[in-house]
Amino acid sequence: MTEAIFALRRRWLPYSAFACAALLVGPLAAAQTQPSTPPPLTFEAVSVKLASVPAGVTINGNTMTVPKDSGIGIPRNTGGPGSADPGRIHYPLISLKGLLSLAYDSDFEIVGPGWLDTQFVQVDATLPPNTTKEQFREMLRNLIVDRFKLKYHPDTKEISGYALVIAKNGPKIKESADASAPRESEASRPPERPPIGPDGFPTRSRLVPGKAGTQVFMGQGGRRRLYAQQQTMHDFAAFLESQLRQDAGPSTPRVNVIDATGLTAKYDFALTFSREGTPDTEAFADIFSAMQSQLGLKLEQRKVPMKIIVIDYMDKTPAEN
Repeated sequence: MTEAIFALRRRWLPYSAFACAALLVGPLAAAQTQPSTPPPLTFEAVSVKLASVPAGVTINGNTMTVPKDSGIGIPRNTGGPGSADPGRIHYPLISLKGLLSLAYDSDFEIVGPGWLDTQFVQVDATLPPNTTKEQFREMLRNLIVDRFKLKYHPDTKEISGYALVIAKNGPKIKESADASAPRESEASRPPERPPIGPDGFPTRSRLVPGKAGTQVFMGQGGRRRLYAQQQTMHDFAAFLESQLRQDAGPSTPRVNVIDATGLTAKYDFALTFSREGTPDTEAFADIFSAMQSQLGLKLEQRKVPMKIIVIDYMDKTPAEN
């Protein structure tokens, strides 16, 4: 009887060992095949501390002013992707609202406590090489969450604005001929300086062929010319929004422009117009008239959706460096 039991155990032992090994190896193998979550993007080095507005400096929204001939310097925020110093940022004086606006892009309005406009910080940070603008914004978002314990939720609201639509007789813009990247020789330098036309503007842009971009030339009396290359209508709506805000001034309500053309291609075009408030002429109409006559597009006033960031909680003072 004892020998029979021993034989039975011997027959089951290899299977039991195999089953245990399978139980151990199975989850391990599954864990190894699952994609790992990339670590959050962060600055290589960063310092955040409270800052005070220097005597004589007046702040209205995002605008800083000093008395004329006072000799007082205005603190300048410098650096970051696309600037002359892409590897670091130096913000000697920025409000928490301004910091949030940079982190969550200008497409969003920040809704939160009033002290976001009056609480100022100084931020100095070093960026990893070749950081893109979107990566930079993500680093700022992670920084704010870490140092200020930010909690928020996105939302939308309806506001008065403009919709970019096709005018009655259809669009007069041409699709970009070549959307491919420029050759290395072309990308290394812009085209030669074009001649100046009788209207005082260059006859064409100096944009690199095949590369997306815009170029605005300023003329006398508020006259302007926009050259656009490889631009979507969403890009153009963003330009119009920026232009209308600039003309309206910092004290006026925010202007929103959305793309409602239904056009999905990329386009090359030029637009010559005069700044709002300057005398209009046949050749230099305001931007609303110029768009219809030159591009076959128009701005239609309507209620438009606006993305907002609602602050649920945020510390006024940053955590220690």
